[in-house]
Amino acid sequence: MNNRRLSFDVANYLRDRFAILFNSSGLDVLGRTNKYPYASASVVNFGVDNLAGTTMSGIDTLRLARRIRLSILRFEPRINQQGLVVRFSQIDHRSGTSLNFIIEGEVDYRHERFAFSLNSRWNTDSGEVQVTPFYMGAVYG
Repeated sequence: MNNRRLSFDVANYLRDRFAILFNSSGLDVLGRTNKYPYASASVVNFGVDNLAGTTMSGIDTLRLARRIRLSILRFEPRINQQGLVVRFSQIDHRSGTSLNFIIEGEVDYRHERFAFSLNSRWNTDSGEVQVTPFYMGAVYG
């Protein structure tokens, strides 16, 4: 299998895994790591709180980006910790109820490192999160 095809397959795999992760609601212990340190760090308690019914003005996008990043690192250990970046992109003005976050990083797979860029769209009406490709990165390793 050529590297370009393998890079595409890895990106699709991550897209599917992140969609599962983001649409799973962990218990609300992530915000209280001092009180429940083992539960908040557990891979059993994966996911990010559901945003359904949350007003846009009540969302701290920087804090949410940090929580998304932490949940990814706990869920997928093959992702390079230092290279993972989650950043708020924009509010989707068409719907007015969706936040976009760009997720970029590198993942180790079959003794190679693959770059990936994904867009995650968080709907505050339904709580649904969609993950789509943002940019197909270069393969190296």
